[in-house]
Amino acid sequence: MSAAAHTARSTAPPHTAATARPPHTAAASLPPEAATARPPPEAATARLPPESDPAPESGQPRALAPLHLRLFALLFDYALIVGGVKLAEQVLLGEHWDLRPLAAPHGWAAFATPWQGAMLLLVLLKDAPGNSVGKWLTDLTLRRAERPAERPGLWRRLVRNLSLILLPVDVWLVFRDPYGRRWGEHWAGTVVVQRPRGRDLYQRAMGLGVLFLGFILAALLTTSWNLRRSAAFQTAYAAAEHDAALIAQVGAAPHVERSPELELRLPGTAQPDEAGHAVATFAAVGPAGKAKLRVELVLVPAAGGEPARWTVARTEVQEAAARLPQKPAPAERAAK
Repeated sequence: MSAAAHTARSTAPPHTAATARPPHTAAASLPPEAATARPPPEAATARLPPESDPAPESGQPRALAPLHLRLFALLFDYALIVGGVKLAEQVLLGEHWDLRPLAAPHGWAAFATPWQGAMLLLVLLKDAPGNSVGKWLTDLTLRRAERPAERPGLWRRLVRNLSLILLPVDVWLVFRDPYGRRWGEHWAGTVVVQRPRGRDLYQRAMGLGVLFLGFILAALLTTSWNLRRSAAFQTAYAAAEHDAALIAQVGAAPHVERSPELELRLPGTAQPDEAGHAVATFAAVGPAGKAKLRVELVLVPAAGGEPARWTVARTEVQEAAARLPQKPAPAERAAK
């Protein structure tokens, strides 16, 4: 081998040195506008901005929350708030609630009721404990946008929900923003991310089932309770206990069930002169048999200083059945 050839091989750079490039120099070869451009929305849903990513070994959330999970959490929070406020409204109706006139505000007054204010307040406070119920079910959490390892303070969790008043525009901005941030999140400097280690799916499904069944049970109990608190029910029940036709069918001192079928038609502000009507159907059992009693009532409006009250219009015994005679006991048959 000649000396010239040996010199050419020794001065040529190795193959690895010619093709290898340190990782930190990869962005340097991009154009300045590409290096500073924001990532497209579909890429931004995968990770937080690189300059704000925590270390992988820190165990802190890294991935941005998927938009479909955020939408589900928001809708669930709204449904929970509306259901809770409506349930509280039913609980606080009070005794003889059917004698009070039904208010039907028009225009802007329909949005100025105390219950609308309560719903708005709960929407603002839904993240005050740290995360809303919807975020808990979807395994999402809140973090500071510039420092994702930190949780936002109370004032940031409140400010981020101020923009929910403009819900359609705010949701539209989530789909337009590369990092899925609403106006309120820009104001508060927060971002919604996924937890590093999600909760068990079975645990979240059980939580959702408990909430759903709890609402159904509370609604059923409240409806039955309000039925017994109405003046129409109490008037009809007292009439059923002393109805002469019912006593003639089932015997003296009939047992009238306290869970009747009750239909109420109350006059509203649109038809103030329309009379209120109510129909209650009771099942009764007595020594001579059982029957159903239909009680029709009419609402007498307040007049001349007298309060409004329900009066019985008519009663009708339905589905009467005589009690079958009981067979004598063996000892009685032997005695005969």
